Amino acid sequence: FPVTISTIKYGVIDANSGKVLIPIRYDYMEKDYGSSTYIISNNNKFGVIDNTGNTLLKPKYTYIKSAGLYDNKDIYLANIYGSTKDNGYGMEVEGGNWGVINKNGDTLTPFKFKEIEFENDSILQVLDLDGYAYLMQFPSLKVLTDKEANYIDEIGYSYENKTYLVGKEVTRDKNGYPSGGVYGLSDQKGNILADYKYAEIKSEGSFIVTYRDWE
Repeated sequence: FPVTISTIKYGVIDANSGKVLIPIRYDYMEKDYGSSTYIISNNNKFGVIDNTGNTLLKPKYTYIKSAGLYDNKDIYLANIYGSTKDNGYGMEVEGGNWGVINKNGDTLTPFKFKEIEFENDSILQVLDLDGYAYLMQFPSLKVLTDKEANYIDEIGYSYENKTYLVGKEVTRDKNGYPSGGVYGLSDQKGNILADYKYAEIKSEGSFIVTYRDWE
């Protein structure tokens, strides 16, 4: 008989002996290559197990993904209230609230963000539930950049001295692409490098140039 999606289960077996290392009972399973853990799902809820199958986080979240940090390997980005679907390239999350948790289930950042990502081990980039976008220090959650901006994104590339495009009254389409509004520049500490007076700012190689001065 053909195998249907509803009957597929995942686990881990030893390639040499065929011995089952982790029971084949999960609806979804993804190795967290930053540590010796697996992100798993049952009944549309996500959790975390270790490489022997012991449960670290019970499946109760809409989605969990590794924070991908260099030092803090056991920190995860988690979603509640949203929905997930497999788009063929991985899990896609729609809606809900994002926060940060550790493998013990402790909430390190409240679940009050539409989007949340780590810039490095000590800085978060967020879009909150009111639509404002800014950088926060982690784990203190001190706001670093303008909390009244509704768009922020790294512009150009610098490992140590990042520059961010910040915007107000910006409209974002369903894919997150911005249009309209006014833009300025900020560094990672929140220092203003350029005031909000440009309709567009782009990176051109090692330079950052502005177009169409708003004034």
